[in-house]
Amino acid sequence: MSTHRMRRCMVATAAVTAAGQWRSVRQGRSCPVPSATPCLAGWTRSPCRPTRLTLPTRRLRLRRASAREWAARAASPRRPPRPLLPAHMRGRSWIAPPPGALPADPPEPNYAPKSVVHTYDVCSRGVAAAVRLPPAGHLFLAGGLDGGISVWEAAGARRRVQSYAGHTAGVRGLAVEADGGGRRFLSVAFDKGVRLWDTETGRVVGSFGVGGPGGGGGGGGPGGSGGGRAVGITCVVWGQGGGGVAAAAGGGTAGTPAPSNGEFLVGTADGRVVQLDARAGDGVVQTYAGHMGPVNALALIDGGRRFVSAADDNSLRVWEWGIPVVIRYVADPSAAAVGALALHPGGKWVAASRADNQVMVYGAKDVFKVRKGKVFRGHMSAGYQVGLGFSPDGRWLASGDGVGRVWVWDWKSGRAVRSGVGHKGVCAGVAWGAGGGSDLLSWGWDGCVKAWA
Repeated sequence: MSTHRMRRCMVATAAVTAAGQWRSVRQGRSCPVPSATPCLAGWTRSPCRPTRLTLPTRRLRLRRASAREWAARAASPRRPPRPLLPAHMRGRSWIAPPPGALPADPPEPNYAPKSVVHTYDVCSRGVAAAVRLPPAGHLFLAGGLDGGISVWEAAGARRRVQSYAGHTAGVRGLAVEADGGGRRFLSVAFDKGVRLWDTETGRVVGSFGVGGPGGGGGGGGPGGSGGGRAVGITCVVWGQGGGGVAAAAGGGTAGTPAPSNGEFLVGTADGRVVQLDARAGDGVVQTYAGHMGPVNALALIDGGRRFVSAADDNSLRVWEWGIPVVIRYVADPSAAAVGALALHPGGKWVAASRADNQVMVYGAKDVFKVRKGKVFRGHMSAGYQVGLGFSPDGRWLASGDGVGRVWVWDWKSGRAVRSGVGHKGVCAGVAWGAGGGSDLLSWGWDGCVKAWA
């Protein structure tokens, strides 16, 4: 018998043995293969071992398991198709306003809100600052005391759209760049750092810090390249040209939407106002020194050619952009510190919330002086830094409260027309919608943002 024929007989015998083993295992019986299996050529084989499956058996098992899996998939219901993006979002950025969200021209009138229509649970530790994204205000940023920043829908589903993480301490101020539809924003926190964010991607574009007097500052992290010890940063506002929309630690709107030139201002805890360039990030452009206490709020006036700073030294100082010399100094020994500033949409007046439970009004044009007889009272702001906000048509002035109330005054008469409790604790600030109606947001130390209508 030839060697080739012997090999073929052995392969055939192995196949018969493997098939017998598989049937025995499946049926729970002993192996039917006899102790000596006759070969086609008359040869014999040793007894089989059913505990060990041969290669053909393994392949057969895999094929049958695969068949059962495909049968189960065919019998199960199909997954629902992935929902398509809304029509206004296809091929566009998610921060772009939907159709009909832009303010009407001419603008619609605003009204005093009556009640809370929705509550956003943003942060368990409290919300210190929030600001709407221009130009429609259909989205808003909220900075929590846990160091996180999130984007929420101001209408519709009112869901959380995006979250950002980059600070190691609580956020105390936000500022959105109006040029480009709010694609970049600045944030300041208790970690003594300033972060420049890309709103769409959530990436930190730049990191800035301010050193001590004479030490300078710069990009790359708190402290910068000046070598001085980092100081705390209290508020931020975009620079010349209107500078966008800002929410300081008090939450007040400190500017009207307008293009910026890439520069911004920050107030420090040692009484300085520092001008930085977001395009370079290599140091301080200018320093405005003069306050004897921490700077609480900043507001751009006169089309961005001048700005106002308020501090704990009970004074207001007016500066020319780029010139570190005070051109107007307003102080009263009997007055209280100013915690928040808000520019009227007409650009002629600046409202200042003081710690003596009053809102004073100052002229913002040629002569910066207090407007006598224009005082708003009723709210409790002593000991707290609560923000202000004007309605887009300039008819209403809203403010937070130290006991969680939201106050709305008539701008012409100075009479309080609304006062409602919205928060458990301090109401840190308010922000009106960009269009008409009574759309108003308020936030506080209870970690919630309330939508009023």
